[in-house]
Amino acid sequence: MRLKSVLLSFVTAGALVLSPVALTAPANAASVPSSPASISAPVQPNSYGKRICSSNGVMCIQRITSVDESGTAYVSAWANTVTWYGWFELYRNGSRVTKSKTATWEAGGIGTYLPNPLAKGGGWSMRAMQNPSAPVQIAEISFGV
Repeated sequence: MRLKSVLLSFVTAGALVLSPVALTAPANAASVPSSPASISAPVQPNSYGKRICSSNGVMCIQRITSVDESGTAYVSAWANTVTWYGWFELYRNGSRVTKSKTATWEAGGIGTYLPNPLAKGGGWSMRAMQNPSAPVQIAEISFGV
């Protein structure tokens, strides 16, 4: 799959920082929904999923590719209205799948791209966490692919 090989080359180059551990891509989250030229993966203009933001506006997520023939798609998350020091956690059916690095997530700043595609269907959720010494969840989005 061409998209997978492109993403793997980004990981090798150090451009991504979300794996089963967590990787970040240098893309302005505000530009992600506007055009495929703003992200470094070959996606079609109509392949974007709906942008979904947490009820408090702290974070947003978006499917950045169409669901492929294997029933999977790639997803991105970013800080939306506030800057925080913490991490993102991805869950499926209540079990944590992966966690991003702990970093300062700038409002409207760099997005976090999951280098592994998510399986089609519901049961997914993304959480924004802060305060590493005593973790606090500051936002959550439940979604389906």
